[in-house]
Amino acid sequence: QLDTIKTEIAGGADKVLVAAGDSERLGELLDGSLRDKVIFVASGIDDKRYVNVSPNNYQMGVDLGLLINNNEKIEMDIAVLDFHDKKTYLRERREGVVTALSSTGRNTEIWEIDAENNIYEQVLKYLNDDRNIAITVTSEEYLEDVMRGISAVTKEVNV
Repeated sequence: QLDTIKTEIAGGADKVLVAAGDSERLGELLDGSLRDKVIFVASGIDDKRYVNVSPNNYQMGVDLGLLINNNEKIEMDIAVLDFHDKKTYLRERREGVVTALSSTGRNTEIWEIDAENNIYEQVLKYLNDDRNIAITVTSEEYLEDVMRGISAVTKEVNV
C-alpha cells in the first residue's frame, strides 16, 4: 500500500484515501512528506497526525449482535470468534457483538482462535460437542478457514 500511495502522489494526487490493511503499521511507515496527503478511511488510525474518517465499529458490532439475536433460533448458543487480531476496528466490532448478545441473556461464548495456527483444526475442536450453534466472525480474512471447519461437521451450524 505504501508503494501505491507514493505512486499516486508522484502522479499528481493531492490526497489519497486509504482503507489500510494495517493502518497503525502504515502510519509508522509514512514519512513526513506523505502524512498530510493520506486520509485513512474505514480501518481508522489512532494518530492525531492523520485525517481519519472511520465508522463507529463498536456500534456496528452492537447492531450485528442484535441482528444475530433476532434472527437465530432462541435455543441456539452463539459463539464469537476472537482471532486476537491487532486491527482496532475488528476488536471494536467484536466487543460490540459481545456486548449486544450478552445484554439479551443469550448463551454467548468467546472462542479463542490463534490465527497463526491451523484455524480449521481449532474450529473443529470447538465444534466437537452436540450443541447447535451460531458462529460470529467479524473478519472476512478468516472466513474461508472457519467455513472449512464447519463443513466437516454434521450438526447445525449457522455463520
